[in-house]
Amino acid sequence: MGRPEGACRELTDLIGEYAGGDVAELTPDERARVEAHLAACAPCRKSLEEYRAVLAPFEAIRQTPVPESLILVSRPKMLAFIRSKARELYLAADRRRQRRADLTRFAVAAAAALVFAAGLCRLVLHPTGVQSRPNGPMPQASARKVVPVKVSSPAQLGKGNPVHEQAACVTIPEVSGQAGVLDSGTKMRYGEKTTNSVKDPKQTLCLLDDRFAKAKALGHPAPGTFEGIIAGARSLISTWQDSDQAIKALLLISRCYTELAEPKKAMEAFLDYAGALGTKQETAAMRNRVPKAEAQEEGRAVVGNTLFFEAARLLSEGDPLPGLSYCDAILTRFPDSEVALRTRVLVAQYDMRIHQPKQAVATLQALVRENPQSSAARTARSLLPTALAQAGRRDGAVQAWIEYAEHATSDDMRANGYLNAGVILRTRGKPFYPDAIRMLNKVVEEFAETPHVQDAKRHIEEMQKEIEREVLKP
Repeated sequence: MGRPEGACRELTDLIGEYAGGDVAELTPDERARVEAHLAACAPCRKSLEEYRAVLAPFEAIRQTPVPESLILVSRPKMLAFIRSKARELYLAADRRRQRRADLTRFAVAAAAALVFAAGLCRLVLHPTGVQSRPNGPMPQASARKVVPVKVSSPAQLGKGNPVHEQAACVTIPEVSGQAGVLDSGTKMRYGEKTTNSVKDPKQTLCLLDDRFAKAKALGHPAPGTFEGIIAGARSLISTWQDSDQAIKALLLISRCYTELAEPKKAMEAFLDYAGALGTKQETAAMRNRVPKAEAQEEGRAVVGNTLFFEAARLLSEGDPLPGLSYCDAILTRFPDSEVALRTRVLVAQYDMRIHQPKQAVATLQALVRENPQSSAARTARSLLPTALAQAGRRDGAVQAWIEYAEHATSDDMRANGYLNAGVILRTRGKPFYPDAIRMLNKVVEEFAETPHVQDAKRHIEEMQKEIEREVLKP
């Protein structure tokens, strides 16, 4: 009996399933086709016998039922195995990416080496075209020895906060009232005055700033770029110690150390920069015949404000440890000043941002209690309701908004406080609707000229409709 050409190839898979006993997986039509084909095809019957001979030793195992407990135990192990293999693949891919980054840096370094070699060849092959350096040693700025000093203040920043407790800062240079803009300690750290290294401080600082901006824009500049900028800034400071450019060079050095991921050195340079600004302000005040005590206070205020704005910048950019170190330095060096109060508010805002509202509430409540008439206390009152709500204390948030309204300096701020208190009462449910409506009516009746009236009316109407529906419900 003849067979259609290619029929054996078409039924190979079905014969394998038939031999393995997976008859249940074959449809009736497929099973009929296989049996009809096997009845007429001797080679396929031989293949069927070979299949069964191979599968016979596993038949007893296959027929043994698998306990449900084994399935429950094996499945988590299998998932854990799959996850571990996936992690190995991810780490391998990450290593490949790192190798590519290393090759890129190597290529940049090789290019720099080629440029250096070309310049060296030019010096060797064309020595007459190069001007010689004047005799005498080149001026070099002395390197500064960094000695960090721990002055953290857990009582002011709050115990238990792991980010706060890691913050460390260094000693702030004293405002000295000298005739120059840099104190003697800063001059010693950045080298003695020389006369032949920098000709024009303004032009030199401009070039250094431009080089820094380009290097930062590149993201991965050539090795030694920021170190070269630091060396140039130190040379400028050592030559023009009493100039405004020397002060700005200190800030440039701090920024370079930040790019080099050396926060302690960056803080050292920035504290020198803040101290130089304070000394400059004190000196200018004394030249204007301001009493010495007042001049020193002006200098201290400049130092504190400079540190405060730097701390705010670092915290807003997500760099908490240096930012909190500056806050710690302000609270330690200027504990009773206005800038210290603003710094405590800044730390509370950071606590709220990292979802530590209890710490923020404690800081803000202490600030309002200790300095109720200060501008920082007014800011604290505006932040306290949000911190209390974030901490889940809605009763305290309502009371905080009422106190904020009572201490506000304008009708708009008062209306905003009562409006927020009413909205929080509404969110607490229908039992609190009467109190919420009473609070919102206060906004409508007493602050009709403010833009918050429309919101208050809308909330009142919505609550009244909900109450009517509840009364009319059968």
